[in-house]
Amino acid sequence: MHQQARPAPRVSSPASAPQTNPARTNNAREAILGARDRAGSGASGRDSVAASPTAEASPGAVSADAVKKLDQIIQNFHTKAASLVLQSRMKLKPIYTTRGSGNKKLNKWFQIETEEFDDFKEELRIWRNCGSFENKPVPLIIETYLDTSRLTPSQSLVIVDENGKRWDVMEALNSSDLSDDGRPVPSKRNTEVILERWRIELKTIPTADLDDFGPTLPTIYKKSIVFFRSLFVATRILPGWKFSQSSLTKGVHPSLEPRCRIRTGEPDTGGLDRLRHPLYDGRPDVVTDYVFGDLEVPVGRFYASVTYRNECNFRVDDSEALLSSRFMGVDENFFKPSLPQRRESTRRNDPEVGSLPSHRRSRNLSDIHQTYGSLSTFHGDGALGTSPISALKAVRPPGLTQAHRRDLHRRVTNYTHQTRYLSPGSRRDRP
Repeated sequence: MHQQARPAPRVSSPASAPQTNPARTNNAREAILGARDRAGSGASGRDSVAASPTAEASPGAVSADAVKKLDQIIQNFHTKAASLVLQSRMKLKPIYTTRGSGNKKLNKWFQIETEEFDDFKEELRIWRNCGSFENKPVPLIIETYLDTSRLTPSQSLVIVDENGKRWDVMEALNSSDLSDDGRPVPSKRNTEVILERWRIELKTIPTADLDDFGPTLPTIYKKSIVFFRSLFVATRILPGWKFSQSSLTKGVHPSLEPRCRIRTGEPDTGGLDRLRHPLYDGRPDVVTDYVFGDLEVPVGRFYASVTYRNECNFRVDDSEALLSSRFMGVDENFFKPSLPQRRESTRRNDPEVGSLPSHRRSRNLSDIHQTYGSLSTFHGDGALGTSPISALKAVRPPGLTQAHRRDLHRRVTNYTHQTRYLSPGSRRDRP
């Protein structure tokens, strides 16, 4: 059997009065349902649209609610990145929920809990009040550095290389009088050692023909969570993290406590970047540049990067002890003249003093000599198998007469017989 289509239900025309039948007892329920329906009906929707100025825009235009949410994402993106970097490098003053309580005020944006702090409040005001369409944010740059202005004249900031050698940091930073591009640098003495430079920047695009991006904001927020997890890990695996934690937990010199500053643009270094300046010889890779994955937002892209020093083994030593260690560690070639040496072929064959010539390098097996300390073995300059006693008897010092030679021969012979009979191992040779 075929099922026949049912006719459409008959729709009654709306009543002119609010109550269709005053005798009915369900008018109160219908009034509640009607009020609920009117709250979401087209008439009430038109009234709300007329009340909002942005809703009169053409289909596809950006709504005010979407702009507000995007502004919050952009603002908290900068402040959350600053919180992760600052709290991992220095001790900040936290904000409490109520005065006198031990409950700290937390920020849970992007699913990472960070403590709210009073420090850098004025510096971060620019990014707390920025927006996506108006008052666009400037690049956020955070530098981690050491301040050596509190060192006494008898103290020096040194860095220890991989071989254990100490190097004067301030001497290395102030020794170069030319910039990276060849320009002269100011003669003002530098007292800072830059360890890291973090950069967060939103590069915007033209926003004239943007469609409504409200539905894409949850996806952007989820991608931001992934970004901040990688940023959190990066702040805790760099060399500056280990150095800062050791400085915070131990009672170190104030010059070894890392400090941070916030900039709104690239620092004016006069052509010489103090972060990339080497502190000692022997290592070509002074710094490392790391770029995080970018994050696309409706008004542009977020870019994040960090440049950090590969070696942060700093400490404060006594200046005199550092100077003494330099002279003790000087190698034998330090005081050689810079003039070219004469060739070996033109060297004059002067008589040598002693039995161990320093300039001869024997390569043949026949030229290798034994160097033992007993008179019964060879320890001088002579052929193999030659007795040391015979070699000593054959010595002919200049200026000796025949009588002197006989007397020397007699003394050597007597000394040889005495040592032979006094030696414990030569008892079997006694007559």
